[in-house]
Amino acid sequence: MEDELNVIVRDADQEDLPLIYNSWLKQYRESPFSYGVSNGVFYSQHRKLIDHLITKATLKICCDPNDPTKIYSWACGEVYDTPVIHFVYTKKPHRNKGLCKMLLAEFGWEPGTHVVSTHFMKYKNSKYLNKEKKIIYNPYLLYVYMSKGVMNEA
Repeated sequence: MEDELNVIVRDADQEDLPLIYNSWLKQYRESPFSYGVSNGVFYSQHRKLIDHLITKATLKICCDPNDPTKIYSWACGEVYDTPVIHFVYTKKPHRNKGLCKMLLAEFGWEPGTHVVSTHFMKYKNSKYLNKEKKIIYNPYLLYVYMSKGVMNEA
């Protein structure tokens, strides 16, 4: 198949963080969540939230097996009975190639089961959503994370 990619999944490392922060903030800035929030508030506060999430959660990367710095997709999540996925990002040229499924499987997702998502993107409910991915949006889990006293007030 021409659209198939040869990929491996690995743990993220320090060198991956600029891409993770940049893509997460840039993509989520376009979400319904951030409507009406000023850039200054959004970027400063959401960066703090991401700071905390990535210290508690797991970051997985889909990349080229011959060049692990060539990243196609990444996910931030946690393994529970129902996986909690904070954010998944796939670069545009590599979308719809099964990378998200590969990453979700790293957190225990199986086709036909649910995941909980703490971040909502408008495309989650679009016609392109694979019906096997049953996403339960629960942003209130973020408040649980932040109630642990790690976020400084602005």
